[in-house]
Order: sequence, then C-alpha cells, then structure tokens
Amino acid sequence: MSYADAFLAYIPESERVLNLTGKLSIAELIYVLSKADVLIANETGIVHLAASTNTPTIVISQGKSLVRWHPYLPPLQGRIVHLYPEYIEQNRNNLSAIAPKFNPESLFPITIIEPDRAIRQLNVFLKRGVSFQ
Repeated sequence: MSYADAFLAYIPESERVLNLTGKLSIAELIYVLSKADVLIANETGIVHLAASTNTPTIVISQGKSLVRWHPYLPPLQGRIVHLYPEYIEQNRNNLSAIAPKFNPESLFPITIIEPDRAIRQLNVFLKRGVSFQ
C-alpha cells in the first residue's frame, strides 16, 4: 500500500479526493496543480511547483534541509503550510538555530506526522463547511 493510499484510508469521503500519485508528466502535473484546490505532499519538488502555481499546499515534512528550502517566506507562507515533527513545531521561532541538526537528513521519520494534523489543515484550506473528519 502506498503512503497516499494509507493517508486516504483516514478520510471518510476519500472518493472525493483525486489521487494522481505517479500518474502525470511534469507538464500535466503543473496544469493539474494550477487547477487544484489544495495539494498534500511530502517535502519534494512538487511543493516548489505548487508555489509557482499559487496552489495551497500542505507539506508533511520531516524538516530535512530546514531553512534551506522551507518554510516559505510571505506571501506564500500562508498558502504553503509545513507540518513538522513536534520538536520543530516547538522551535518554529528559532529554526536557524536547530537547522544544522536537520541538514541534510532529519532526526525524525516522516511517519511521526499524524494524518489528523493534515486533515485539520485541509479543512482550514477548503473552508467549505464540509469536514473530512
């Protein structure tokens, strides 16, 4: 089972989610991102593509290469939201100080990020009165 399939298992109305994991060319991906309501991804190049198309994005991040590639500066900061392990969240105001611990690899596995956090952020982005919980 892929990570995408495992994540979708947490969403009661997952049939409303279009999972295109591994199915698009770069050009197709950029087009889809430009039309998407929101992207949920790990910390890869797709996040930069989403930033270029101004697509709201939830990044499930271990904190790898912290401050080099993320978090984004305003005005994208509110549209590209990184969900970090608790240690990084507690140190968000001082990322430069902890960044050396996360370059180039993180101290934490990506599985430490709870799916419920992504679902809560998804509800914030969608703001349609429909809850995915």
